Amino acid sequence: MKKTEVIIIGVGRFAEALISELSRFPRFTLIAIDSDIKKLAEISTNVDKTFVGDASNEQFLKEIGIKNADIFVVSIGNDIQSNLLTSSILKDNFNGTVIAKAVSKRHAAILKKIGVNIVIMSDTIAARRTAISILNPILSLELSERNSELTELDGGVSILTIEALPVWENKMIKDLKIPRSISIVLIRRDKKVVIVNGLTKIEKNDRISIVGSNEELSKMLKN
Repeated sequence: MKKTEVIIIGVGRFAEALISELSRFPRFTLIAIDSDIKKLAEISTNVDKTFVGDASNEQFLKEIGIKNADIFVVSIGNDIQSNLLTSSILKDNFNGTVIAKAVSKRHAAILKKIGVNIVIMSDTIAARRTAISILNPILSLELSERNSELTELDGGVSILTIEALPVWENKMIKDLKIPRSISIVLIRRDKKVVIVNGLTKIEKNDRISIVGSNEELSKMLKN
């Protein structure tokens, strides 16, 4: 089985947290890039390869043999210009999904304009969400913006917690168009937990926990 190749550019707290999460799963090949060899040395035991160099240099990126990578994570945080330039080079020259860390709303808006697939605001929690997004593609950018959480169980089953989708608001659970194999198990509303049944009505801002297979959850979110 082909491993998913993930390139992490810029090693700081965000990258360290992300690498720590992903290194637990053997299905990933992790490659880290940074201009500081000391930073790379600190995470070298958790990645498969490291490269020392300037990732905002287009020629450097082309020469290190990463053109077939599946996912690029731009976690450069202390130099917005390098962050933007690197992201732009990746979108123009490589086919993989580009995830970039932003340090402000304006920075995030520019990243979206140049075509970055997923923009993450920078903190340790965001690193974990990025890892979950890589592990489970069903967490799209739209869902991550809705403050989603995904917990993997055994056998390809997950618990997905999301804010109520607009099409669900003011409807009873029995009237929702979701697969029968998916179960809404509880709702968090105004800091209280609501035990649900088919007659429970979903309200705006409810946080809904759903159990189902990753495949069925993915289908539900696409519909």
